[in-house]
Amino acid sequence: MAKADPSPTSITFECTNAPLKAILKEVAKKAGLNLQLEKAVSASTSTKSLKFGGQSLELAMAQALNKTPWKHRVFARTVFVGTPAYLDAVQKGRVRQEVLLEHQPAEKVMNFLAGQYPLVEFVPHPTSNGFYMVGPSSELDSIKRDVPNLDRIP
Repeated sequence: MAKADPSPTSITFECTNAPLKAILKEVAKKAGLNLQLEKAVSASTSTKSLKFGGQSLELAMAQALNKTPWKHRVFARTVFVGTPAYLDAVQKGRVRQEVLLEHQPAEKVMNFLAGQYPLVEFVPHPTSNGFYMVGPSSELDSIKRDVPNLDRIP
């Protein structure tokens, strides 16, 4: 479930002979997002000198990744960077599950879980006190174990 740029963040900074990894970290930070890199991107020793003058996340990432074999996708408050095959594998490993709560407000539980599980996207349930979660199945399994402890009578 890939999402477009979640906000119209304006990215402004410049760098001289900076490692690509550092540039990508700064772009994600300025956009208020987490960053997840494929190993080859993390290990890259390429450097660039770039100036970002108020671009959107999409334009800033396109500029940073220009003339590289890598692409990016944004979902679950995270910018993923790697080869198209890596991005497809990451996205395919994501599943969606519904969680219904009995005692605690869904918004309170979602906000807490969002801080604990940055690779998971939380969406409020439209009609019930609950939410949908989208992310790696291993993360969702951990959340399912946590929810009973979070949904207790105060």
